Amino acid sequence: MKSSFYTSILIGIFGLFQAVNAQVVKELEVLVKDTTFHSVLLYDVSGRKVLQTEYYLAGNNWVRNTQIEWFYTPSPKQVERKWRSNKWVTTYTIDYVYSNNQLITETHNGVNGLQQSKIEYQYSVPNNTLLYRFHYLWEKGVWSLKRKDSFLGYIYQMPSTTQIDTYHSDTIQSQYLSLVKYNTKGLPDNQCFKSRNAGDADWKNQDSTNWYYHSDQKRLLSMRSKIWDTYNFVWVNSHRTDYDYYDSVQVSYQTNYKWNGATWQSDLQYANNFAPNGNKQSCKVNTRLFNEWRPMGTILYSDYAFGMATKIRSQFEYWGGTPNELVATDIPFLLNNEMVVLKAKTIDLKFAQQVVDTTTNIDTIQKPVTVYPNPSNGVFYIGSALGAFDSWQITNLDGKVVKVQSDFSGTMVIDITDLPAGVYLLTAYFRNMRYFQKLIKI
Repeated sequence: MKSSFYTSILIGIFGLFQAVNAQVVKELEVLVKDTTFHSVLLYDVSGRKVLQTEYYLAGNNWVRNTQIEWFYTPSPKQVERKWRSNKWVTTYTIDYVYSNNQLITETHNGVNGLQQSKIEYQYSVPNNTLLYRFHYLWEKGVWSLKRKDSFLGYIYQMPSTTQIDTYHSDTIQSQYLSLVKYNTKGLPDNQCFKSRNAGDADWKNQDSTNWYYHSDQKRLLSMRSKIWDTYNFVWVNSHRTDYDYYDSVQVSYQTNYKWNGATWQSDLQYANNFAPNGNKQSCKVNTRLFNEWRPMGTILYSDYAFGMATKIRSQFEYWGGTPNELVATDIPFLLNNEMVVLKAKTIDLKFAQQVVDTTTNIDTIQKPVTVYPNPSNGVFYIGSALGAFDSWQITNLDGKVVKVQSDFSGTMVIDITDLPAGVYLLTAYFRNMRYFQKLIKI
């Protein structure tokens, strides 16, 4: 369903659009195990992500693998595809319905061969406040309610009470309750989880978490969790995480503890090292052995540009391999103002100024059609306020038609990766209008 290496950014339930810098990461190369993946990202002139195409390296050739396309007009939509039998095949779609700039319906459709799955989320957001979220599953030709989330008692624009009801055949099976208390800055002080089965009158304690902050009430100093002892009816310590800071924002040390029955015992630590300008240089993962911290691995960040590390490496330090040997691990990094986590050995980012070619020669038009990037290595994107075209064709300089797409697929992508480098002419059709655009494949 998802790209094999790229952790897609989750879309918030209150919005779909995010602005990015004029200078954006356009290419992302990731080494996972023994396979190298290359992802090309495209943004429109408003800074919205419209296309992500992933390739993998087979010998000396890049092979098309997966593709994600985002639509914003006339209706927001996300389409995921895989390259199969020399063509892009749609495998997953998400359709969004908005009312008064609020997301009210989100429909997921998955296709895997002859198998098809459909999930729908419906949101009740009166006065810009989320009150209910309903989860439906398409079963035997009808939508079946599987879960209902209720958000109540808002404080600092956050719910203090969240209740989750799970359903089977429209009947509640189990219920879960989250109770949150906030400090004066709107940050959580305590969260308690409870549960009960259908028909039970009383809620049963499950676990509880407390947060402790610096005197400024913003920087988190410690987070401690407890579990409910059902035999002795008391809270028992479980896990703890402490934070030390390099500056007012960035964490220098994150230390994890487990409760051994009498005292807290440290077992894992993340040690971050920063350059004088505040850029993170490394994150070392340490484990506790014989009362000493022993390094397990290090993530190295270097070659910063526009506030982002463009080279990231993960390597062994002590356990399980040769020191400095590359190892795949979960790597957090900033990608065009979004925090992303990928499991990889190496990550390389390449910046580029978004270039859009709006040179067109059109029979009848009110707004220009943009095609970008142009030149391209073979994948072009049509930016049009009209929406998807009915069909298009590509001709070479001799006037020969070399590629045609006549079926209405709803995509704005033109893929001529298989054609030789050169200059081509795109003719796109929308209702009774024709649009012409020169394409340069490099």
